[in-house]
Amino acid sequence: MTRTVQLSEEAYAKITQAKRVGESYSQVVMRLLGKEDPRSLFGAVPLRPDFDEVMRKMREAESRRQKEIWG
Repeated sequence: MTRTVQLSEEAYAKITQAKRVGESYSQVVMRLLGKEDPRSLFGAVPLRPDFDEVMRKMREAESRRQKEIWG
């Protein structure tokens, strides 16, 4: 069964950014909702100020790796 949902432009942009090559939007939601935000695991320990940028670069590298493997 499928469902139709409405997302704000901001939410759509974020889920699209998180989407990996060959991954459906349903798979993105299931992958992301099954994990706790890693930032919440550190409590009061300050994180790198560029944490989000580092994560973005890691996702891009993963996407390139997937393209190399699967074409």
